[in-house]
Amino acid sequence: MSHFSTVRTSIKDEAALRQGLQGLGYALVPGGTQVRGCGGRTEAVDFVVKPGQGYSIGFRRQADGTYAIVADWWGVRVDQQAFRNQIGEIDRAIRQRYAYEKVKKEVEARGMGIVEEEKLEDQTIRLVVRQWL
Repeated sequence: MSHFSTVRTSIKDEAALRQGLQGLGYALVPGGTQVRGCGGRTEAVDFVVKPGQGYSIGFRRQADGTYAIVADWWGVRVDQQAFRNQIGEIDRAIRQRYAYEKVKKEVEARGMGIVEEEKLEDQTIRLVVRQWL
């Protein structure tokens, strides 16, 4: 029996989401706008990734601008929880990059510059900022 599930994410940046999925080894389906489920049922989505064997996984933009994962997990040949964890990692990386760029822009707007940058073991980024006189 087919049962499509929709799992919300907080990801709004489509380009970053696509890049993150490809970085994890998921192939984007060119022109993919539907995911298939059991019995030939389909669901409309914005883009599709193929996880190897089994059904594809779709991503659909929600009214609030975030993306949701859409799949018939019965036929998807990946561990659903592991996949959701990977999406969580992409989400965190996107938010970290956004915060980094926002801080960088604010630093420059205040006449300062980043003089040292280090990515720590826990993936946090340490910045040293200096005011130019």
